[in-house]
Amino acid sequence: MAGVSYTLEAPELARAIERLGLTARLVGYHGEDLTEIAASVAESAARRRIETDKAAPDGTPWATWSDEYGKTRHLGQTILMAEGDLLKSLAAEYDPTEARVGSNLKIAAIHQLGGDPDQGHPPIPARPFLGLSDDDATDLETSLRDFLEGLL
Repeated sequence: MAGVSYTLEAPELARAIERLGLTARLVGYHGEDLTEIAASVAESAARRRIETDKAAPDGTPWATWSDEYGKTRHLGQTILMAEGDLLKSLAAEYDPTEARVGSNLKIAAIHQLGGDPDQGHPPIPARPFLGLSDDDATDLETSLRDFLEGLL
């Protein structure tokens, strides 16, 4: 992904499995299934942030549009949802050891990290949409537990 992405690596999955009291060996047999679940949870969280939460994974509300820029927006457009391109560009990828979610749009990286005029970017405040909140991590753990319990 060229724009920006968030990666969940195997150690996070191994810790979740360990917390469930299961052996990490299960990852070898069903790792791709587990990382697919992790990618799905992370993608859903990013979509929810863009569509409804309008806040970073840590709960910090995003900066609003400047008054000047807000005047150019059409009725009903909200932060990061202007034409829906960012939301449409979100994609999840996974393999047996990693789960990733992100966007290949350049503007996605600028919104996630902020735009630095010294680097030729527009002066846009960071509005992080990728990552896991505490609630997302709980959802991930619950989803993994449900999947693993289904195997037993």
